[in-house]
Amino acid sequence: MPLTYTTVQALREAIRDKIDAITPDHDRYEHTWRRVANMAEVVGTNRGYYVSITNQRRRTEGGMKTSSWATYDADLKVWTGYGSLTDERWEDMAAADSRQIEIALARSNGQITGLIFAGHETWEDGESSATGKRWGAHTFRITYLLSQP
Repeated sequence: MPLTYTTVQALREAIRDKIDAITPDHDRYEHTWRRVANMAEVVGTNRGYYVSITNQRRRTEGGMKTSSWATYDADLKVWTGYGSLTDERWEDMAAADSRQIEIALARSNGQITGLIFAGHETWEDGESSATGKRWGAHTFRITYLLSQP
C-alpha cells in the first residue's frame, strides 16, 4: 500500500465520519453520536461530540520526512457530553465509547488517509463536569502523515 498524506482538516473530517458510523453498543444508553459545531455545545448533550486535534508535533525520531509530507504525532480529543448520568452509568458509557472509537480508528484500513496509528490515552474531564452535566474528552494519541507546504 503506498504512503498517503493528509491535511489536519481532512483528517478531522474523516475521523468525524468514522464516529458518525459507530452504533453505540452500550445496552443502557440508546443515544447515537451527534456532531456539534463547537466544544461549548457539547455540555449537557447526550453523546453530542466535537473533535479537536491538538499538541501537533513533528516526529523527529522514528519519523519520515520528504519534500511533500512528514510524520506527525498529536492528541486527538473527542469532546463528548453524557447528560446527567450516575457515576456507574457514566463510567460504563465512557469506557464503552472509548473502546468503540479506538476500534473504529484502528480498523480504518486506509479509509482515513494519512492515519498511521490511533491509541487511547485517557479521559479528560471538561470544566465543571461535576455539576451534573457530564462531559469531557476521550483522548487518543495519533500518528499521521501531514502534507508539507
